[in-house]
Amino acid sequence: MAVLFPWALPTALNTLMWRWMYNFDYGLFNSVALQIGLVERPINFLGDDVLAVASMVTVAV
Repeated sequence: MAVLFPWALPTALNTLMWRWMYNFDYGLFNSVALQIGLVERPINFLGDDVLAVASMVTVAV
């Protein structure tokens, strides 16, 4: 178990970070877009099929 922990921890934390950034209610991307007036209401990045795939491609690149 002690050998797998350092290997798995960065991936798990990275996943949580991206999930927070794309969150519908309090995510970073929605907050910034709302504050600068780019959108009028939050975008559900992970709830829409097309946007979810685009989000995954963005994370992978």
